[in-house]
Order: sequence, then C-alpha cells, then structure tokens
Amino acid sequence: MRRLNISACALLTVLVASSCPAQDLTEYRERAKSEDAQTIDEAFFHANARVLVISNIEPNKLRVGGGEFRVKRNPAGEGCFVYDPRTRFFGVKRNLVWWVPKDGTAYPLNSPSKMVTPALN
Repeated sequence: MRRLNISACALLTVLVASSCPAQDLTEYRERAKSEDAQTIDEAFFHANARVLVISNIEPNKLRVGGGEFRVKRNPAGEGCFVYDPRTRFFGVKRNLVWWVPKDGTAYPLNSPSKMVTPALN
C-alpha cells in the first residue's frame, strides 16, 4: 500500500499555484480530470488521488492503464472517487472505482478494481 505525503502535496500546491500565472478553476479541473472540484486545492487533491491509483496499476487482463481515469468528489463525506468512465471491457460490464480519503490511501471498491490494483487494500 502506497501513501501520499499530504504535507508535501500541500507545499507543492502552494508553490505551483503561486508560481503560475493566474488560471481559473476550470483549467485546474481539466488538468486533474476532475469533474467537480470546487477549489484549486481540491483540484490538486483530485490530481494526486488519480496519480496514486494509476501508480498502483499492475499489468491486467482488462488492459487498463489509467490514462482515461476521472475523479469526482465524495458527495457523502471526505475524499474523492477515482473511476474509469468506460464500463465495458471485452463485452463484459465492469465498473472500476477507488475511494481516496484525505489521508492519501487508495481503496479499490470492487473486484475488478482490486484485480487492476492488487497491492491496494
């Protein structure tokens, strides 16, 4: 299980945001592939959550690499969901989704997700 160093990410967020020309939230959302981040900090969190899941992908039967993954806020609480918008793999319906709380740990939420990222709890 890999953990995201939140303090390092927070520092990186401040440094990048202060060194870049003013960009609006929409641009940060697009870069993070976030559907609904409400702040630039949240967009950075979504980007880091997505990278965390992608970095744990191992070679798999579904040929999932993570480039198409998207991120959404958790409407019921903390963290976000990283998911693959595709639902069909070789004619079989499968949903790939992970929950990433603020502590920077990713959790696969179903069997297909666990198959793609077996190192995650």
